[in-house]
Amino acid sequence: MERFAPLQGIGGLTLYLGEGELLARLYGAVIDLVPELVPAATDLAEAAELGEESVVDLLLAEVDRDVRLLLDETPERLWAVLGVRSPVSSFVGVRQILDALLVVADDGHAPGTRVRMLAGSAAGRVGTVVGAVWGSQGAPVGYRIWDDVSGVELGAATGDLVVLAGQECLGR
Repeated sequence: MERFAPLQGIGGLTLYLGEGELLARLYGAVIDLVPELVPAATDLAEAAELGEESVVDLLLAEVDRDVRLLLDETPERLWAVLGVRSPVSSFVGVRQILDALLVVADDGHAPGTRVRMLAGSAAGRVGTVVGAVWGSQGAPVGYRIWDDVSGVELGAATGDLVVLAGQECLGR
């Protein structure tokens, strides 16, 4: 969790406020549901010895993606899978942590990145990426943007926004 410490955004927006225990429960649930996604212990040990987070991230990418996709389920489904009734708001920060982890491989935009929206009713306005929208594989298919003007979360397709100069957030 140190890698993705909470980040204060524009207008009091807080990002990466995820709970380590909840994240661990989600990983445990996915590993129980799909154990074949977990790389061999020797592969993980060798990757860890290299001291490069990106190598470990690459090995665990499928597990990370399944955990992130699980977070798209309804709160009732998540509570059933986890066996714990966590507040819905606690899932938001965990989602952002996983989005930041996953967008690196696809050259996407991590939560916290400042963008200008190019289409729709918010065209020309500036906002902050607060999440990615994922398909079953590949790069994000869209983003959730906190609109500075309206103060609400909007959806945007990947081609409908541009990153402001010097405003790419690397998720720490």
